[in-house]
Amino acid sequence: MPSFRTCESLLLLLLLTMFRDTVALTVIGGTGGNGCASFRRTRAVPRGGPDGGKGGEGGAVVLVGRGGVKDLGGLRPQAVLQGQRGGHGSSRNKNGKRGAVTEVEVPLGTVVWESSGTGGEVALGELLEEEQQLVVAKGGSGGRGNLSFATARVRAPLLAEAGEQGETRLLRLELWSIADVGMVGQPNSGRSLLLRKMSHATPATGAAPFTTQEPCQGVVFPGWSRFTLIDVPGLVAGAHQGAGLGHRFLKHLFRTRLLLHVVDGSAPEPVRLIQEVNAELALFADALRDRPQLIVVNKVDLPETRQRLLWLREVLAPFGVARHFVSAETGEGVDALVADVARRLDGLPNEGPLLRVPAPVLRPRSVVPPVKVTRSDAVFVVSSLQAERLVALADLRQFPVRLQLRHQFKLLGVIRALEEAGVRAGDRVRIGSIELLWE
Repeated sequence: MPSFRTCESLLLLLLLTMFRDTVALTVIGGTGGNGCASFRRTRAVPRGGPDGGKGGEGGAVVLVGRGGVKDLGGLRPQAVLQGQRGGHGSSRNKNGKRGAVTEVEVPLGTVVWESSGTGGEVALGELLEEEQQLVVAKGGSGGRGNLSFATARVRAPLLAEAGEQGETRLLRLELWSIADVGMVGQPNSGRSLLLRKMSHATPATGAAPFTTQEPCQGVVFPGWSRFTLIDVPGLVAGAHQGAGLGHRFLKHLFRTRLLLHVVDGSAPEPVRLIQEVNAELALFADALRDRPQLIVVNKVDLPETRQRLLWLREVLAPFGVARHFVSAETGEGVDALVADVARRLDGLPNEGPLLRVPAPVLRPRSVVPPVKVTRSDAVFVVSSLQAERLVALADLRQFPVRLQLRHQFKLLGVIRALEEAGVRAGDRVRIGSIELLWE
């Protein structure tokens, strides 16, 4: 009997090899480095002066589109991806090193959604081109060193600023594959074997229905040109309600320019089968309902199909699209099909439909929210990111530090907000994680 560790390893291997087209992630930008509070001490400059440098900016989290990435299986579900923290500032006015960017490779066609906090989602963008990048979490800015606080009034500043926290976002990545041609049809219509004949792809094939469990993509080279072809699991009536394997894979057909509707020529009711699949396409998206199609009648090598070719031509004529009669088993008619597909693609737009994801709204860092003061029991709670960053590194045991901190609070509007809230000497005030007595 295999051990628990062996079973766990096999399960992990199975999860890594499964096709994954959606994954939820948490991305966190790197925290900025802290500023430094130091003074110059050299024999040549007896009066010295502040020389604390700034902290480095935190590293961002960036998604990068890669054509060689098959799906989102390389990303662990519910993973937390974080940018590197910025380096701390140091004496002699040395600024901290910027944190390294965390790059995450995703397949082309990936759409990025952010949780809106109200149960909905907002589209951040999509990656459609090789090396295209999308910043999904910015790093925090570095804290100021005490040199930045030097003024004509304050010659020996003792304050330094903590680094800013990076952005945190809850994301859902969804793959909408990019392909020129999509293959649709009922289960066991021979699409996977036809994909093998048309390209160098190696999908699973078999006589049982639903042999195709996930989308499979191949590249076809007709002459000096090329086009990509994608096959999705078979559709049955009610797929939009979860019947069969459901319709979750239909999104991989959305960006295609042309559809090959494969039908089993030996099936007793080929017209009904085509109508059922077309109905499922229309229920998924209007764009798929209007997508150009070719009807591909497969299995003409079977005697029962060969005997009814004339009848098939007649009953399929009302669909008003070109029909090809092929055998994925023997290769009969496949070359003519490939040539016709290549010719038709030349007359179609080079790009399939886009999701039209709106451009993300860029928010400048200079926008500082106003100071807010709330009362929790007997404590006045100050909400001000700038004040929190100043208090985090301050040595409140030193009276000069408290004086300088009070001066900065006045400039930020903290004192005014506290006075309007009714603070008095001796009251407890909480700023960030620091609690102090107001004086």
